[in-house]
Amino acid sequence: MLKVDPALRQLLVRPNEVLVLLESMNQPLVNIPSIGTSPTRAYILGRRIAEGDHRIYVFLLQDETAAFLVYVSEPEQLSVAAYRQEEEEALRFVGSMGFEMSDYGFARLSREGQAAVMSQAPIFSPESTADMPTVELLEVAEEPVVRTVTGTPAPAATLFGGFDPSQQEAFRQAGLRSGHSGAGDFSEISGIPGEPGLVAMGTPRSPPPQSSPTASRAPELTADGLARIGRFLSSFVFLAILAVACAHGVNRGEPLPSHLETKRDLALGELGEGRLADAIKRFLEIVEEAPYDPMSLHSLGVAHLQLGRTAEAETYLKRTLDADPKHSIAKNTYASLLIQQGRCAEARPLLEEALKDLYYQTPEFAEHNLALAEVCLGESTQAISRLEKLLVRRPQFCLGYLTLADLSWQAKKPEATIDACEHFRANCELHEKVKEFVSPEHACLCYLRKGLAYAELGDSESARESFMSCRSEGEFGRQCQKSLDLLPE
Repeated sequence: MLKVDPALRQLLVRPNEVLVLLESMNQPLVNIPSIGTSPTRAYILGRRIAEGDHRIYVFLLQDETAAFLVYVSEPEQLSVAAYRQEEEEALRFVGSMGFEMSDYGFARLSREGQAAVMSQAPIFSPESTADMPTVELLEVAEEPVVRTVTGTPAPAATLFGGFDPSQQEAFRQAGLRSGHSGAGDFSEISGIPGEPGLVAMGTPRSPPPQSSPTASRAPELTADGLARIGRFLSSFVFLAILAVACAHGVNRGEPLPSHLETKRDLALGELGEGRLADAIKRFLEIVEEAPYDPMSLHSLGVAHLQLGRTAEAETYLKRTLDADPKHSIAKNTYASLLIQQGRCAEARPLLEEALKDLYYQTPEFAEHNLALAEVCLGESTQAISRLEKLLVRRPQFCLGYLTLADLSWQAKKPEATIDACEHFRANCELHEKVKEFVSPEHACLCYLRKGLAYAELGDSESARESFMSCRSEGEFGRQCQKSLDLLPE
């Protein structure tokens, strides 16, 4: 349980003590006793002080009143098992007040990134980063809960579905390479005639076949048609699954022995850093001793999936579900693999099962992928409607807008394409806490689609304005320029 500590305001915390740090995306009206009701921010801090001494803190802050209210776990010193229960309780507690929390992915940030976060978050004492430790954070205990919700000041999975903060620089350099929705479509999803396919970061592959101009505009897409929608959005999947795999594990079985937990933490760090061979080797050592550990099995599936080894990935994902039939993240990952292979009828029930899981805290991932499966099965109208409803509930789920813009353009619904891109601009491209994670190439996809939609409606001036808004030298930027050149003077 949580109790108020009236004397506590800020904490002197070393970075290697931080197990998890979450911040609210929204600021609901909350009443703080003796202070009043005002827009309020919330933070959840999980802290490990020593072996067997873990603590949870919930901070409520009101900027207008300068009020600070801090809740501390009771008892303060928690075992690993008790800590996990208390963290779930803290999430339920802030959720009951209307807060939507997002995870900084603190343990996977660079040392500089950790220092920057701690210097900005008002819950930390200014001295918190004065003595940065030399020990890497790979020995941090397993983070027990799926913590992704709707928006994110640090880029959690709900932006583009799983981009990890520690990979921000690579994301920006790659432009159009980011995480997907926690296990989404692996097919080529852009549908631009003649567009070269783009591979996921760190995954060298042969160039895919180019798109067919005719198939790219088909209002209903078959499995083969889905594979022509373009690789841009599909590249979201790999880092997303990595972020999900590294952020948590739905491990409902017996806890691992401490030496295997440490090894698994190291393996998850390697997986998140893209050191796939090292991660696979270490996970194999774990499953040799603990053959039914769902997190390790799922992570092996993810690693093989990123390497393009779909047969091996499917084997480990099946083993994950055998070990834990309620592992919704593995169902989502496996469904994305099936969609990649055009086995969309097999993917659908897995995604529907995941959506029924009350403990699955990132259902937007499964719902987004279910829409992709529906398109694959020729149900594009239903898929578009599903995405529209999803984005009403999850307005900062940026990948959803890009997929919706693409699918509605494929289905010859230009008004829906324009609307999706306008919402992407407002909720992602111009959003104060989200915009820095929107690459120029992400924005160009929407400007390109919106421009084509305006052109289809006969509004050449609006189309010209949209094409000219592209600020990328990537493929979508080039396509915008080509489309601009084709417009009548």
